[in-house]
Amino acid sequence: MLQVSRRALLTRAGVGTGAGVVALLGGAAVPALAAPTEIDLASVRLVCSSKRLMINWYTRWLNTPKALGGSETIRELLLDIRLAEQAHFGLLAPLLGTTAPSDDDFTYTFPAGALRSPEAAAKFGLDLENLMIAIGIGAVAVTADVDVASSMGSIIGGDGQHISALSALTGETPVPTALPRALGVEDASTQLAQFLSN
Repeated sequence: MLQVSRRALLTRAGVGTGAGVVALLGGAAVPALAAPTEIDLASVRLVCSSKRLMINWYTRWLNTPKALGGSETIRELLLDIRLAEQAHFGLLAPLLGTTAPSDDDFTYTFPAGALRSPEAAAKFGLDLENLMIAIGIGAVAVTADVDVASSMGSIIGGDGQHISALSALTGETPVPTALPRALGVEDASTQLAQFLSN
């Protein structure tokens, strides 16, 4: 079972508190798309869909006792990260109005064994967060609206904090030296299709 104090985990990961994670986006105003392009809307939809996936993942992890291992520290960390993911979604979803993705739009599928233990869940969660960074970087790269791209950049920063926290939880360095990759819309959609379908 993973044994680590919440303070030690968050300090090692460079995250102050759950409030600190959410504060990154808490005061941000919803950007306005003056004349949205097709690619801007596709990028926003892709990021919003990926956030629905993450919210669902953290909810499942929280609802699986064997994946928590009886650790209140892990539970509190996951609650903080899920709250941040909800804030990420809430920042961009209004741009899509009534067409914003919801859980009713998707069937979520996670690998067998992803929730068999705290270690397995943390490893898979880290893989998902790395995918979120790649999707975010690819989306920012093609988003013409500067305000929307800036909001996506803030979300990428939040995802980076999640990576640090989960890296510390898995025993990996919370400050990886490798630069994250970018995924274009098509590749990102293919990657997401492993975990969510219409």
